Amino acid sequence: MEEGSKNSEYTILTLEQIKTLLEDKDTSPIAELYGRGKLTKCMSLGEKVLQKDIPESKKELIRKIISRCKEHLEKDFDKKSLIPKINKLAEPKDLTQISIRAISMYLTLTKSLLEHLKLPYSSHMADSWLRHWEYSNAIIFSQTESWMRILDAGGTGTIFSYLLALLGCQTYTVDIDESKIKSAIFTSEKLGLKNIFHLKQDIRQLEFPDNFFDRVFSISVIEHLEPETLGKAVKELARVLKPGGILTITFDYGNYYGEKFTPGSIKSPSDLKRRIIDESGLEILYNPSIEVEVELQPLLPYESMEYIFGIIILKKPGEEKRPEIVDLSWFATKRIFGTIDGTVTLKL
Repeated sequence: MEEGSKNSEYTILTLEQIKTLLEDKDTSPIAELYGRGKLTKCMSLGEKVLQKDIPESKKELIRKIISRCKEHLEKDFDKKSLIPKINKLAEPKDLTQISIRAISMYLTLTKSLLEHLKLPYSSHMADSWLRHWEYSNAIIFSQTESWMRILDAGGTGTIFSYLLALLGCQTYTVDIDESKIKSAIFTSEKLGLKNIFHLKQDIRQLEFPDNFFDRVFSISVIEHLEPETLGKAVKELARVLKPGGILTITFDYGNYYGEKFTPGSIKSPSDLKRRIIDESGLEILYNPSIEVEVELQPLLPYESMEYIFGIIILKKPGEEKRPEIVDLSWFATKRIFGTIDGTVTLKL
């Protein structure tokens, strides 16, 4: 463990340590396999290289990588399970799925609309494939429909929340930053959106009644909470969810190579289970533990096994109540976007 690490429960690898391995022909393949998410192959090769006559300092780093791989690969289910791997870490190849590409196009249209009208929005990582991956997966695999009342907790002013409203959802966002709320209200009014509401609330103590939302989202928010309060926030998100409703949480996964530290980032499957799944009291949809052995393309310093996004989708026990009649007027008028009152539209 790294001396003085805030995260000493887990093996810490720094960027400089990884670079050291990359500089040696015997050890560089190990660092490359690790960075790309090829954890099983990384461990196997690492064990072989440990048998070679290399400096003890290099062997110690290889042992650290093997230890970190084991932490990533903690599983609560049979790896051969045929259940779709939806709860997982981000992979660039996921973006080839037509459903994800379709939502990504909607996101791009929304961003273009906001920029064309010169309206403020949260642009952090808006062009990153990671952001498109998490937004698209969240919408698709939460089975969100346009008649639903949804909460985007901590998502005030994001393209994600505006898109949900433009597609007809009764959308609520909460944040503790008054300037973000004021900016989002301005943008929503300029768009003519009457089905989106921006409120000042703390996700650790929400003011909504129990069983209020059909869908709840926490998109890249929990990692910014202190570990001791994260569980309280997860319980609150579950509390306001209706029976049969779905809670979708995306999060930073990894150690940031030990150089950057976000208090609530998830470090391993068991970390996710203990701090989010168990705290929520909800059921896991799809595969019962996060899939971490992935195919990553970039190596360093970002979008690797120590800085990547993940997603977990949870369901509240009970039966979801659906409306008897669903409004399909948007389809008849061939609108891409349709709000509750039809104010904002983009023609096909």
